[in-house]
Amino acid sequence: MAPVPARRLSICLLGTALLSSCSLSSAFSVHPHASADARRVRASVYSRIVCQQSPDLKDAPTRNAEGTEASGAASQSSGPAVLTLPQHDSDPDGRRRELAHKLKLYTFSREELPKGTPMITDVPPADTAWSLGGNPPEVFLYKAGWLWKVATTALRVAVDFIPAKLRGTTREGLRGTGKFANPLTNVVGGIVDLVLSPLDDLGRDERSIDEKAAAPGGEKGATRPTSLQDYADMFGPLWKPPKSMAPHGITDNAYTWYRLAGPNPNAIQKCRTTDQPGVLTQLKDALAQPQYQSLRSELKSLLEAGELYKVDYTWFHGTTTGVNQGPTQYMPSPLALFRLNRDPEARSRMPLEPVLIQVEANSKEIFQPPADESEGPDYYRWLMAKACVQVADNCHHEGIAHLSRTHLVTETFAGSMNRQLSERHPLHKLLAPHFWGTLIINNLARSALIAEGGTVDILLAPSLQELYPLITQEVKKWKARDFSFEAVMASQGMRDLRDEFPYMFPYRDDGSKIWNAICKWVSSYIEIYYKSAQDLENDAEVKAWVDDLIAYDVKWLEDWGAPGTDNRPLLKKLVSAVIFNASAQHAAVNFPQTPLMCYTPAFPLSMYDPPPSLATEPEAHDYVRLFAPMEVAKTQKNVGLLLGTVRHTRLGQYDMAPFRRYFGTDNSDLTAALSKFRKDLDDARRAVDRRNRDLVAAWTAAGEKKKVAECYSYTLLRPDKVPQGINI
Repeated sequence: MAPVPARRLSICLLGTALLSSCSLSSAFSVHPHASADARRVRASVYSRIVCQQSPDLKDAPTRNAEGTEASGAASQSSGPAVLTLPQHDSDPDGRRRELAHKLKLYTFSREELPKGTPMITDVPPADTAWSLGGNPPEVFLYKAGWLWKVATTALRVAVDFIPAKLRGTTREGLRGTGKFANPLTNVVGGIVDLVLSPLDDLGRDERSIDEKAAAPGGEKGATRPTSLQDYADMFGPLWKPPKSMAPHGITDNAYTWYRLAGPNPNAIQKCRTTDQPGVLTQLKDALAQPQYQSLRSELKSLLEAGELYKVDYTWFHGTTTGVNQGPTQYMPSPLALFRLNRDPEARSRMPLEPVLIQVEANSKEIFQPPADESEGPDYYRWLMAKACVQVADNCHHEGIAHLSRTHLVTETFAGSMNRQLSERHPLHKLLAPHFWGTLIINNLARSALIAEGGTVDILLAPSLQELYPLITQEVKKWKARDFSFEAVMASQGMRDLRDEFPYMFPYRDDGSKIWNAICKWVSSYIEIYYKSAQDLENDAEVKAWVDDLIAYDVKWLEDWGAPGTDNRPLLKKLVSAVIFNASAQHAAVNFPQTPLMCYTPAFPLSMYDPPPSLATEPEAHDYVRLFAPMEVAKTQKNVGLLLGTVRHTRLGQYDMAPFRRYFGTDNSDLTAALSKFRKDLDDARRAVDRRNRDLVAAWTAAGEKKKVAECYSYTLLRPDKVPQGINI
C-alpha cells in the first residue's frame, strides 16, 4: 500500500515549518524510536520536497543591487526597486536578461499530476518556504510567519487528537506517548515524532482496513462506527463537531444553509425554463408515475414563477469508485431541488427549503421531506438521501471548486507572471503578494494529496482515474471562461436581482463587497501606471503575459483587442478576477474544512453502503453504515483541521515589514488608493458583522438555542479573515 497520506502530509507541512530554524540534516535526522516506516517516509519527503530542484538551478543568479537577476516569488517585493513600464526602463538589457533567466526557472509542463494541466515543473528555491536567506524583509517575515502557523497548527491538531487516542485504546495503542518522557537528543526529530505520534496510530489504522476486510471470516464492517457519537468522540478540547448537526443527522435547515453558506456555494443554480435539459425533463420518468402527479404540478408552477433552485450532480452517474480502503464505496449522482421558503417571515433567515432529492440519475424514485420528525423509515430515507447530496457536493468541492478552480487555476497566473513580467513591472508588484506560497503548496499537494495512495485517493469516492480527467477538464474550462465574480454569479442565476435571487445569500452578499473593493483598487492602480490606452499597447511585457496565458488555456483573453483598442477595461477585470480567486474565493472554499468538513457525518466524502431505496425500511444503523470507517474518518478530521486552520496574511495588508511600505511612499495617488481599498474592506467587515448579529438574533427568536443559532452566521468572507492568496 502507498505511504500513509495523513502522516505524509503532516510530515511535509510540519517538516517544512521546522526547517526555518534548523539545518536540513537536523530536521530530517530520525528519532531513535521512530519506526522503519517513519524513516522511509521522512527520507522520501526529504528527497521529493527538499531536494526537488534540478542541478541547473544551483548556479542561478541572485539579486544584485538593482534586483535585475533575482528569481522567484520570494524576491518579488524588493522595496528599493523602481517600478516602471518596460518602454520607460533605463536598463532594458538588464530587464531582458532577468526575464530570459526566469523563463528557464519557471517552465510549464502538462505531464505533472494531474496530467494535462499546466504546472510549474520544479519550484525554484526562492519560492520554497525554507529558503529564508537573501529575501527582502517583507518576504522573510511572510515566510517565517507561515512556517510558525503551520508548526503550531500541526501541534494543535495532534493535541486535539490525544484524548480520542487515549479513550478505549490498548496498551499497544499508547506506545507513542512514551516519547513525552524521553530525553530528546534531537530537538527537531523529537518534535516531529511528538506531533506525529497520534498519527502513527492513525497510519496503522489505515493500513489495517484492508487487512480487516480481507481476513478469513473478517467482516468488512469491523471498522464501522456503532453510532454517530463515535465520530464526535474523535474530537478533543480544541475543536467540536458543528452544532447545526442534530443528534441523529444533518437537519433540513443545515442542509439548506450549506447551499448558500457552505463549502461549495457556486453549486446552487436557479432553474430556468430555458435550461437544457430542463429540470422537469430530467425528472420526467419519475414524475410520470401517478403518485407524483401533484408534485409535478407544483414543480411546474414553481419553475414558471422563478422560485425553483437546484444542485445537479447527475453527471457523476457511472463514476468508478476507489477500491483501496477495504469496504466497497459508492458514488451517488443526485439531483436536489429547493424552493423559495413558503413562510415569508422565515425567508430573511432561510430563503430556501428542500423539495426533493433524486439520489441516482434517471431513477424513478424520489425522496421528499417526511411529514413529521418521527424516526420511521421515511425519516431515515430522507436522512440517507441528504447524505447522498452531501457526498456528491463534497467530492465536487474538493476536486473541482477547491483544487481545480482556485489552486490549479492560480498556478497558471503565478507561473506566467514570473515568466513574463519583470520584478520592476507595476503589475508584478501588485500581483506577487497574492501568489506567495501558491507554487510550493501546490507542489506539496501533488506529492501528498492527489498522488496515488494520497489523501484524496483515500477519502473521496471517485477513483483517481476518474478524478484526474475531471480536474484537467475543469481547469481548462474555468480558465477559458470569464471567471470574474460577477460572471460566475450570473451563470448561477443567483445575482441580487429581482428576477434571479433577491434574498439573503451570504457567500454572494459578502463576496460582492470584496469584489467591488478589489475592482476599485485594481482600477485605480492600473490608471496610475497606464494613463492612456497607448501606454498599455506599448507594454511588450503585458502583451507577452497575455500571449503566455492564452497558450496555457486562458482563452477569454483572446478578446484582447488589436492595436488601437483600449484594453485597460479587460486588464482591470483580469487582474481583479485573479486577485479575488486567489484570496476571497479560496478562503470561501478552503476554510470550511475546519470545523465543518472535518466531521464525516455532516460532510461525507464517500458512501460505504448503497444509496437508499423506497423498497427498503431503513433504521438508524442503516444510516450510520453509509459513512466512512473510523480510520478513514480520522484522516478526514486531521487533514481537514490542518488545512482549514492555517490562515496567513490578510487581504489588503501588503506591508509585512515594520517601518517599510511595500509600495513605497513616493506616490500619493497610490497611497490614497490603497487607503481607500482598506477602508472599503473594513466597511465590508462591519456589514458582515451586522448581518451575522441579525441572523443569530432571528434564529434565537425562532426558538433555536444560541449555540445552534450561531452556526447560521457566515464569517468565511469577513475581510479580515481572508488571506492575500493561496498558501495552504
